[in-house]
Amino acid sequence: MFALSGTPTSRRDAFGSLSALRRSSSSSSSSSSSSVRKVFDRGVFFARSTKSRTEKGKKTTPTTSSSSSSSSNKNASNDNTNDKKKNIARGDSLIRQTHTDKIVSKLNAVSTKDENKKSKQDIGNIDEDLCPTITRPWSEIKNIARPSQTACGWDWTFYKLANFSSEESAREYMALKPVPAVKFRGYYYVVDHHHTLAALELAGWDVDVTLEEIYEFEDDLSEEAFWGIMEGKGWSFCRDENYKRIDLTDLPQNFELSSFRNDVFRSLGGFARKFGVLKRGKSLEDRLFFEFQWGYFFWLHRSDKYGLWPSGELSRGFDRLMTMIESTDKDEYIDKRRDVTDMIELSERVLQPLYSVLVQYIGPLAATYDQLPPGETKKVPGLKTLFGRDYLPGAVNESAIQGLIHINSLKNKKVVRKVLKEAKEASIDED
Repeated sequence: MFALSGTPTSRRDAFGSLSALRRSSSSSSSSSSSSVRKVFDRGVFFARSTKSRTEKGKKTTPTTSSSSSSSSNKNASNDNTNDKKKNIARGDSLIRQTHTDKIVSKLNAVSTKDENKKSKQDIGNIDEDLCPTITRPWSEIKNIARPSQTACGWDWTFYKLANFSSEESAREYMALKPVPAVKFRGYYYVVDHHHTLAALELAGWDVDVTLEEIYEFEDDLSEEAFWGIMEGKGWSFCRDENYKRIDLTDLPQNFELSSFRNDVFRSLGGFARKFGVLKRGKSLEDRLFFEFQWGYFFWLHRSDKYGLWPSGELSRGFDRLMTMIESTDKDEYIDKRRDVTDMIELSERVLQPLYSVLVQYIGPLAATYDQLPPGETKKVPGLKTLFGRDYLPGAVNESAIQGLIHINSLKNKKVVRKVLKEAKEASIDED
């Protein structure tokens, strides 16, 4: 059984309880002029009337002339109260459904826009009423944009640098990469494309960037509640290298790569998708933190604790290669502080070949998980606590898995030795 006993699978509200946000309206359904507060908690909107908050706690005492009239008035009052509660319940249900439909439309609009954009002429094909956009030069955007995660896969960022080799290529690439974000207290908290923006910041081009506002939170929402909702929805990732929650003060305030912790498992999730082992869904919900979730899965299986590796040799080979990649990152990038051109070349000549071999190790592991029957056995331990879901998103490309050369074959061992030799020689040439 994959899910071990004692592993936390129940959802705990991040940075404070969200129960305080779940308040039902106590005002009459006829209060059409009252303003509605929207709070998004794990996919459900809860509406509260401003008028009901101001009237909360007020009591009215009916005047009576006799015990019988008092009883009659009390019964009538109870009937009216019950009718009001029913109307409020129906009204709240309608409001929740309306807001739920609106957010779903927003999310679908963001995802379908990316699918429909094939050229510059397609830019802007989105309903501004559902998803307002703001387009400005990066030098201006980065003053109002904020990260919602603490880590980036540095190797994946270096890989994306190839899209920013010139100002023109950067402009064309960013025109097709609108950045989804939520608005809170004047800032836009990015929920996707952190690596793209980190690569743009590394490259140094001041091209136009488009932010798409997928939701706006009310300014009087507390910081703790905001981040609790963000993590509960899977729109933020505030964890350290051991997936323990960090303090909010440790969140990066800009998109400089050095502000983010280097997460090699996140990079592995990206390269597993690049080399065709993993497939993302089309909806924004399936895309957000897709590689982080698979990266967590690979981190969880860095030893054979759960017995899911098809063979011990695959597990040991995975550990050796991950150690080599982590060492290369530290020695070649973090310590030496190379310039952008060097980072692109080292990524292409050293790290990408290593990841291409590493993907051959984790392919059978991903396929083994994919073949598990739905239910408790397929639940990934801790995934719900981290990302608000029990199962990994997307799908495993079985045809790609079958196309991989199995690690136990003599032919593949020769391929591995050849790639590692070339990577080492390339590293030596750079010194």
